[in-house]
Amino acid sequence: MKQGRPFVGQTGDILTEELGRVGLQLSQFRITTLWLHQIAKKGEPCPIDFHLQQLVGEMIGRKVIFLMGSDTVKRLCKQNMTDVSSLRVVGPFIPSDAIALASPNPAIAMHGSIGELRLAFTRLSEVIRYVS
Repeated sequence: MKQGRPFVGQTGDILTEELGRVGLQLSQFRITTLWLHQIAKKGEPCPIDFHLQQLVGEMIGRKVIFLMGSDTVKRLCKQNMTDVSSLRVVGPFIPSDAIALASPNPAIAMHGSIGELRLAFTRLSEVIRYVS
């Protein structure tokens, strides 16, 4: 997050490309990250509870939530990405009236592992069509 926004650079390009492949556009989404703020006071890291509280507040009222990255899935759903990739997930921080899907971070494609990512984006587009 050196540029103050999540998923920029090559990872952002992959995200945009994979969304486009399934007929979606980045502008349709609210993109955020678990780490909304890097420091609370000069030189002091923010506690994880602060980040979780902010993110949970943003999820209220959303129909579809797409969790990207193993750290996000682990914190919000208490599950390992390898067990739930491309699947619907529930967890203590996920609103009960939302459909949440787990996805690897798009950066995984830079290491040649794109199949799992593509499956997650395909399922995302199916869920969005279902709830629309």
